[in-house]
Amino acid sequence: IIFEQTLISVHVSCSARWIQTFGKVFNILEPDTDLSLIPVHEDDKELLEDFQKNVHHNLHESKLFVELRLRDTSGLYHWYRIEASNLISSQGKPIYIIGIITDIDKQKLLELRLRTQATRDSATGMHNKRATEQAISRFLGMHNNIGPDVYAMFMIDFDNFKSINDRFGHAVGDKAIYQMAQIIRRNFRSTDIVGRVGGDEFLVFCTEPMPMEKIRERATVLVHQLHLQCGNHDAEDTPLTASVGIACNPNDGQNFTDLYKHADMATYEAKRRGRNQCVFYAELTVTEQQNARDSLLAEERK
Repeated sequence: IIFEQTLISVHVSCSARWIQTFGKVFNILEPDTDLSLIPVHEDDKELLEDFQKNVHHNLHESKLFVELRLRDTSGLYHWYRIEASNLISSQGKPIYIIGIITDIDKQKLLELRLRTQATRDSATGMHNKRATEQAISRFLGMHNNIGPDVYAMFMIDFDNFKSINDRFGHAVGDKAIYQMAQIIRRNFRSTDIVGRVGGDEFLVFCTEPMPMEKIRERATVLVHQLHLQCGNHDAEDTPLTASVGIACNPNDGQNFTDLYKHADMATYEAKRRGRNQCVFYAELTVTEQQNARDSLLAEERK
């Protein structure tokens, strides 16, 4: 789609493809004063405004562009790349802006799909380990909790999951992972950071500060609900449960590394105490902390 604007008269002309695509003429280079002429997506209005300002304040720039969503005659939003270039007079002054609008919807959807694959666990749809760590680290870097309530990190590790795979096969194990992941998701808000950080290990960071009583209540309900009977038609079902370790910010750590390490130690203690329960790092004795630390170091050496 080709268009041009005369800088002196602000007259705009466009190719026939413009009308075929959008159904009406509007000036993409000028602010939309009544907020109804330009069919730009709500989330992309600031991008368009910045583009319009750059076009008029940087007249000697050879080319400017922006990528955003516009609504077409079907009523659907598609991604477009809008480019604008200045034509200069013999006196060196800009007299025209000529532009082109290119449909990049398929390219954007492919980029989104590839980006999602890079940050999501394919089996559960949750954040993968790297994306989980980045999201939590970013949140902690932007929020300084000084109130009485705390942010909670839940480490969730399934009990004896290897025996499920060994006894019934990976198909049953994969189904169990998915079902347990859905239980985890239902127990937390959509704004909390939920990720799969290992084969049968999940991490949740609550982005709402809570009193310790509420965290304990949530953890107790979570452990109770994380219970499945796994099996097939050839053998008796085997129960699958989970151990949960909890570390809180800022008391147990002010960065991802410390919180993760302490939640991991609390999870180890939950398993040592018999599994299928939750343990808070803050409640570990000095001896329990040292035992957990030694055991985790031994596992890392393996």
